[in-house]
This record gives sequence, structure tokens and C-alpha cells, in this order.
Amino acid sequence: MLTVDITGQMAGLGGADRLTGNALRNMLDGGTGNDSLWGLGDHDTLAGQSGLDQLFGGDGNDLLQGGSGEDRLFGGVGNDTLEGGSGVDVLAGGTGRDTLIGRSGADDFLFAERSLSANTDTISDFTSIDRIVLENAVFTGLAAGALAASAFKALRPGAVVDSNDRLICEQSTGRLFFDQDGSGAAGRGVIAVLANPPTLTAEDF
Repeated sequence: MLTVDITGQMAGLGGADRLTGNALRNMLDGGTGNDSLWGLGDHDTLAGQSGLDQLFGGDGNDLLQGGSGEDRLFGGVGNDTLEGGSGVDVLAGGTGRDTLIGRSGADDFLFAERSLSANTDTISDFTSIDRIVLENAVFTGLAAGALAASAFKALRPGAVVDSNDRLICEQSTGRLFFDQDGSGAAGRGVIAVLANPPTLTAEDF
């Protein structure tokens, strides 16, 4: 196990390492083992490599790469790029306009920020085995657990939104909206944009 605070570039040893950067630009490489990498300030690059890793970007526009294994990636503040790699990963961009890339495996894309206009993320490679996970304490109006089919609307030409609809996917553009009250009166905002728009259903949440 290696625990170190650094400036610049650092690679972990074989084992469970904790690497913590600082307010400058850092490059942290966990190597093998179940590692914890903390970028803190500035624009950092964090690579988990193999193992069950946890990566925290902190402030700045960071690049987080999970590698192999079941990893947890948290962008923090800034416009980050999160890349899960192989395995079942969790990607949470945090505040800012982030790019989320799951790669292979059944990945969870986690959203827990309410200010939608400032925090619209792009999901680059959503597939049918992935999930979009919303923090229901933040996205009020959604019950805990699986999303009810009635709360989702795939917006195609001629489709009409009703008062039950909370999550609305504009199929032609891949834009995913959250509507707190189903009418737009309480504010409707874009949570994410899905590249190469897939056909979403309530089962994807």
C-alpha cells in the first residue's frame, strides 16, 4: 500500500494505493490493485489501471480512466472526461459539462446535480446493458427504485407529453430532459445528451 501527496506524476505500487495530488496539475497512475486516486485542484489525469479503483477528480477539467475492473469515477467540479474501461463501472460527472464514456461492461451513469443548465453531460456510448441512475433526493418527483413506465416518454414526432412524464427523451437528438411536475411549469432541463441516440425505455433507468 502506498499513500502519498504529490506534485507532478506518480505511479502506485502493486496493492491498494492511495495517491493524492494537490492544487497543481497531477498525473496519478494506480497500477495494479484496488486504488484510490484523488486529483484535487487543477486539470489532472487519473488512471486506475487494473483492480477495483475509485477515482476523484476534484476541481479542474480532469481525465479519469478506470481501466479494467469494477471502478467508481467521480469527476467533481469542472468539465471532466470519465472513461470506465472494461468491467461494471459507475461514472458520475459531478458539476460541469462532462463527457462520460462507459466502454465495455454494464455501466451506471449517475446524476446527482440539480442545476441542469450548467451540468448537462454527454454520454458517448450508452448501450442496452447500461443504466442511467438519478438521485431521487435531487430529482424530486421520482420514486426510489425502478422508474415507472408511466414516468418516461420517448419523444417522437406527434408525441404528447402528459402530467405523469418526468423523464423525456428527444429521440432525434438524444437529449434527455427532467420535468419535475410533468408540465414544464416547475422547470424542464436537459440532464444529458446521448450520442448516436439509442432507443431509451423506462427500463434503462
